[in-house]
Amino acid sequence: MRNRLKKLSVLFLVIGFLPFIFLLFERWRGQISLARFKSSLAAKGEKITPSDFALPVSKGENGVPTIAQAISHLKPGIILSDNFPPKMQLLPSGHAVVGFLESEWITGEITNSWEALALEWKTNEAILLQIRDALKKPVLNSELDYSQGYNLLITNLSSCKKLVICFGAGCQLALYEGKNREALDRLLSQIRLPHLVESDRLAISELVRFALASIIKNTTWEALQAEGWNDEDLRKMQEAWETHEFIHSAGVGFQGELVYEDASYTLMRNSNDDTFKVLFEWRNIFNDDEWEPPIWEKLVSDLPYGDDIVNFLQKQIFCRVWRFAWSHQHQLRSAKQIYRLMEITRAVEKEKSFSTVQEALEQFTQEMGRRNFYEALRFPESSSNLMLAKVINKAARAQTERSMALCAIALQRYFARNGKFPTALGILVPEFFQIVPIDYFDGKPMKYFLNPDGSFTLYSVGEDGLNDHGNSSFASGKIGRSIWDRKDTLWPAPATPEELDDFHKTTLEK
Repeated sequence: MRNRLKKLSVLFLVIGFLPFIFLLFERWRGQISLARFKSSLAAKGEKITPSDFALPVSKGENGVPTIAQAISHLKPGIILSDNFPPKMQLLPSGHAVVGFLESEWITGEITNSWEALALEWKTNEAILLQIRDALKKPVLNSELDYSQGYNLLITNLSSCKKLVICFGAGCQLALYEGKNREALDRLLSQIRLPHLVESDRLAISELVRFALASIIKNTTWEALQAEGWNDEDLRKMQEAWETHEFIHSAGVGFQGELVYEDASYTLMRNSNDDTFKVLFEWRNIFNDDEWEPPIWEKLVSDLPYGDDIVNFLQKQIFCRVWRFAWSHQHQLRSAKQIYRLMEITRAVEKEKSFSTVQEALEQFTQEMGRRNFYEALRFPESSSNLMLAKVINKAARAQTERSMALCAIALQRYFARNGKFPTALGILVPEFFQIVPIDYFDGKPMKYFLNPDGSFTLYSVGEDGLNDHGNSSFASGKIGRSIWDRKDTLWPAPATPEELDDFHKTTLEK
């Protein structure tokens, strides 16, 4: 009897230790695999730690500290905050309303005037001039500390949005007043703004850069509708746009994500509270609408004190197990995904075409959606890396919009010299650029033809990669006001008088 009890005790002891042995094995497996992967990246010359990725501290020539201080002194106003004048407002035809030629504009129930905007600009002019001068400094570096991981605050992102609105509205105001020199000065400051976050080298900052560039493209379109530009003015616009590059910087942004995550996982392994915050609290805040909690969580939540039970199981049980056994595996999985996106981005840069990687991106998305039960247990993640995949498409958009802006400016330079537009973009080479800028949705030069009335059609094939010969009708299922909602993505022609009449009638009816 004693022998039987002894054997049963040993058996239960072994069974009790099996989960710990299993979790210990999982910990070792994750640590070894992650270390090997990081070593392979280091052997390829990739930067994977905060110390690898840090930029040298800038002294004296960095404009960011001055800009950050100046922004805090901007006086809020109604127009520059919320009711700024619309730019390149697209109509159903694909043509656009020239904002600075409108006598007034309506936002909600408020009718805004250029005179009110002029007063607000005058109030902030000294500060904006200080910011303009700081933007001309050779270095714009926020000097981020990547070792902070998920505690890293990127305060310059919201500032950029405020400034792009201010300088854009200021440019339109000067165009309305017929002051081209002042309009150019403000436009050049606006074009410089994406460099404010370029040194961040993070995906979120890249998305902000793309958004800023799209707004600046609209302001550039407005400026090119004005008369009185000379070749020197247009050359400055073109050179300012040429300083931007979006595909390569998106790849660097993914590299920054690797560094950011390396620091974040280190912090999480040292704090159960922070682990719970990142894995569960932030998940509920940042996840997209398509995410749903697991079935067990739904069932337990419906019980009395269900939310408290779920919270206890997640924070006191799961997070501790995850930190011990699965955090390295989780980091490895995420790092491999990010590195794959980095490689896809580099392929776009090399081929100069988004179409060459669409299949790889679709495969990436499908694989992200496939997880067995054990993977779902180890990796309780949001769709953050699926969201990162969208950076590549947006980078291709931004790069193509850059190409469109460069072509449009060069076309105006040609017109200023010759009194007419060229019959082909190739005629602009090499006088205005070395090669015709590329359409990053088919890897070929931007598309262009001269219209019978002497105007031109400049376009990209758009996200479907199909050349519809400048067709500005809506793509299937889209009715938005973005140039990317059309079959081809056109540099818009200004609205006709008839279209403006309809636009004004519709605006008054609203």
